[in-house]
Amino acid sequence: MACDPVLVDIQAKFKPDLDDLTAAQFDALAEVAAFFVSESAWTDDAKCKYARELIIAHLFKITGQSSAGTTGPITSMKTGQLSVGFGSAGTDSDFNSTVYGKLYLSLVLICFPITIDFC
Repeated sequence: MACDPVLVDIQAKFKPDLDDLTAAQFDALAEVAAFFVSESAWTDDAKCKYARELIIAHLFKITGQSSAGTTGPITSMKTGQLSVGFGSAGTDSDFNSTVYGKLYLSLVLICFPITIDFC
C-alpha cells in the first residue's frame, strides 16, 4: 500500500532516535499505527505515510525502547539557529509526550481542520 512506512526510510528520517528499532518491533508498531491512521481517511498518500511514521516513532519513544534521547514532555527543540517551542508541558495528552506525537497532532489539525457552525 502507498501509505505503508518502510523500516529503512523511517530510521533514516528520524535518526538517531530509531536506530535501535528492529524489524519485529517495526512490524508490531506499524500494525498499531494503522489503527491511528486510516488510509481511507487521508487523501494524500505522502501525508498518510508520514502520519504513520510519526505514530511509530512516538510509540517507540514512549515505550522506552529507544536508547537515544529522553522520554517525557518535550517543550522545545533546537537545531542550529532554528528553535521551536511547543508550549506548556502540563498537559496529560500522551501525544504531547514526544516531539513525534506533537508533530502527528499538528499534521492531523492541518489535514482535518475542525469547523464549528454556530447557527
